[in-house]
Amino acid sequence: MAIICRNHKLLFLMVPGTGCSAIGKVLLEQFQGEWLPETNLYENGRRVVCQKHNDLKSLVQYNLLSRWELPLYLKFATVRNPFDRLATDYQRAVGGWTETYAQQLARRAAAATTEKERVTLERLSQKTQQKAEWARSLTFVDWLKYALKTESKRSPYDKLRQAIAALRSTYYMPRVYPLIYGADRVIRYESLESDFNKVLKDAGAIGRREWIEIPQKNPTLGKKPYQAYFSPEARALVEKYWGKELAYFGYGFEAAEAS
Repeated sequence: MAIICRNHKLLFLMVPGTGCSAIGKVLLEQFQGEWLPETNLYENGRRVVCQKHNDLKSLVQYNLLSRWELPLYLKFATVRNPFDRLATDYQRAVGGWTETYAQQLARRAAAATTEKERVTLERLSQKTQQKAEWARSLTFVDWLKYALKTESKRSPYDKLRQAIAALRSTYYMPRVYPLIYGADRVIRYESLESDFNKVLKDAGAIGRREWIEIPQKNPTLGKKPYQAYFSPEARALVEKYWGKELAYFGYGFEAAEAS
């Protein structure tokens, strides 16, 4: 879920699809970073804490870090333009990324040391494969309607239940900027390297004249500029349902760069 650098008092919350793997690689290799937890945690055959993506609440709840330790660390996370992030999620769903992930899960299931872990991973692999097949059956705008939870088939009860869950959630704007609740600093995908270096300098991990380069981000194969995915209808949907969240970090639909 996170990477902790105990010597530098840094705690990095890894938000999927925001360049977190590139930052994580640097922290692990250059700043004595450690996975927190070291491996996925399971309870009653269900994964309760993911090694890579999870929240602060889970760290404390499962005794990976005490509530009293949290203030000692500079906690930071990443955000990305929601338009760009949605396009990435869609391309991963319909492209080879999801199938590759399903195959990885199947291999991990085959190597599992317990029956519960094997069953859990096999089910997750099957669901991931089904998700890819389902996504390919939809147009982008139809997939987007589902992603935004605006599909008309939902009952009033479902909508109310979702609203209550959002109010109780420890996540900040959970569908738009997941896993960043409790972060002291938020760095942008669009200025990842410069924002990351500011965090390192403020934490005293590097000197004021030092500069740490981030390796190439983990690209999504087959992805086009996000503007190419959005019709006027699709853009209007995001602006309607996520308008306040877009404004909070100053994001919007940008003009495509000239080729």
